[in-house]
Amino acid sequence: KPWKQKHTGRARAGSTRSPLWRHGGITFGPKPRSYYQPVPASKRQLVLRAVLSDFVREERLKVVDAFDVTEPKTKKVADIIKKLGWPEKTILVTDEISGVLSRAARNVADVRICRAMDLNSYVALLAEQLVFTRAALEQVSQRLMKSGAPAKAS
Repeated sequence: KPWKQKHTGRARAGSTRSPLWRHGGITFGPKPRSYYQPVPASKRQLVLRAVLSDFVREERLKVVDAFDVTEPKTKKVADIIKKLGWPEKTILVTDEISGVLSRAARNVADVRICRAMDLNSYVALLAEQLVFTRAALEQVSQRLMKSGAPAKAS
């Protein structure tokens, strides 16, 4: 309280941080709000399946046997990418990201690395081209087939 409640001749005041006071609070100030809406996992898988089928139809999905780097050198990764002729905004989807690969590729501007289990439709739509390793393609196809199997009638 800035002063006692009675016998001062002034109006009662509870706090100097009241909205009526200078340097006080804001009466109906903004309140953070989340606009998140949950989407069922089955719908997310259907969207990912549709996005990947569009990439296949437009021939923007490539498959490589493996993408291994022996030492964490960005120049080696950049040379491999240049030889393969990948466009900008390429996402390399692997089954496992090794420390050597992440250190070697993190400074290459045109390429992002993503694990197969972390691939979603939003990440895929940001890319001009998707490049899968065989193991990653197997993981994604198993994930999509498992969720998209029709229910058996009894």
